[in-house]
Amino acid sequence: MEGGTLAVRLHILCGLISYGYSIFLGTSKTAAISARASETTRFYTVFDVQTHTLVHNTPNRTRSPIDTHHPPSTMLLTLPATLLPLLLTLTPTHAYKPLSDAFLRALPSPNNTLSAKDSSLLSPLLIPRVPGTPGQTLAQQHLFSYFTKELPAWNLTWQNSTSVTPTSSTPLPFANLIARREPPWVASGQSNLLTLVAHYDSKLHPDGFIGATDSAAPCAMLMYVASVLDPHITRMYEEMSALGEGGDVDMDMGIQIVFLDGEEAFETWSDSDSLYGARYVRSVSIHIWERRKPME
Repeated sequence: MEGGTLAVRLHILCGLISYGYSIFLGTSKTAAISARASETTRFYTVFDVQTHTLVHNTPNRTRSPIDTHHPPSTMLLTLPATLLPLLLTLTPTHAYKPLSDAFLRALPSPNNTLSAKDSSLLSPLLIPRVPGTPGQTLAQQHLFSYFTKELPAWNLTWQNSTSVTPTSSTPLPFANLIARREPPWVASGQSNLLTLVAHYDSKLHPDGFIGATDSAAPCAMLMYVASVLDPHITRMYEEMSALGEGGDVDMDMGIQIVFLDGEEAFETWSDSDSLYGARYVRSVSIHIWERRKPME
């Protein structure tokens, strides 16, 4: 199999794995985003696990990437043979559709790594993780140490910000963690990125709230997805190098996982009291996109 074809298949498989685990665990807090990079713009395709639909944005917009819907028919031919017949039975819709046992069996099994008791990935996150508290620091350490110890080929970046909240008189710290695996021949952030996103913080109230499915489980799921895909990504890059592929936007594919901080509201959900980490990502991204726009 040629490296470029394998790259496309890994992108789709990665999204399907996240999709399957999110349905299996009963959560809708994980999204798979494919970002197509160019010199002046990025094109995002998002698989929304809450509505089971594909959504995308058009280039050079300043609004949120999630705005219009497209069916997944153009992606079917790139799927691995074991999953393609199963996916063909699904039809584009906004309603939930049950996943067959055959579909779920095609997903790599996490065994006990995602169990709530004494698991290596999920259990350390089953604590209150409110921004500005020791639980936030413990969650950050768990995410960071996993990638540094188990997946050292991934590049890690902290995206730090502060914000005053309705319950704080001084700015609270927020830190998004970005774990990225890209072709070794491209500059950081310049590959055709598939992005998987979940938030790792938990609510302030009620006291002691853990947020197991919202959103400790999705974080553990994405950590497991990274471990499953890592050897295949390595193989993809080795094959591309051997074939002399790469150096082209459509071929230079990478994967990044973003663990967002500050998703939950501290009092009442509103535009100003929620999505602290995600809003910071958006502000940084818009700044980068604006700098890359061609001169009028």
